[in-house]
Amino acid sequence: IASFLAAGCVVALNIAARDADAEARRLATVALGRLAREDAGRKEMIAQASVPALAKCAVDENVDVRRAAFEAVACLAVTLEGLRACHEADFVTVTVGRCTEQGGEPDPAVQLAALSALHQLCKNDPGAREAIECGAIEMCVGVLEHGTDDMREQAGYCLTVLTVEQA
Repeated sequence: IASFLAAGCVVALNIAARDADAEARRLATVALGRLAREDAGRKEMIAQASVPALAKCAVDENVDVRRAAFEAVACLAVTLEGLRACHEADFVTVTVGRCTEQGGEPDPAVQLAALSALHQLCKNDPGAREAIECGAIEMCVGVLEHGTDDMREQAGYCLTVLTVEQA
């Protein structure tokens, strides 16, 4: 990871995540997700403002780009600094929006990745509060009623975190 970071790959990946070519965006977003799994990668992504690029990718026209963006955010949000960066980019609102019927996410794999990211994003007071205000509880109930087994499991995890906030 250190050699990638020293070469300036995060800046290049942020630029590629906004490329006109969908495959370039997908590959850049997948690479950012892999970097987000490592502490040094997360720190560099935060320092180089990768989260706004991921927020744009989360609403991309390409399903694989959207899924990769949510997977990256789920990894990034495991630290307090990552959570802060995601909250500053309004990622909770983006994530809840993709999971709701109004958000129109037609792909179950993207919705599953978004639910997983939401679970991570809600593990602090501001994130849970914001998710509740955005309609996450209602969205999770809807997923429990109509989602796949994996989606229902992630919705259950989200509700567990969100109901603690309500107590």
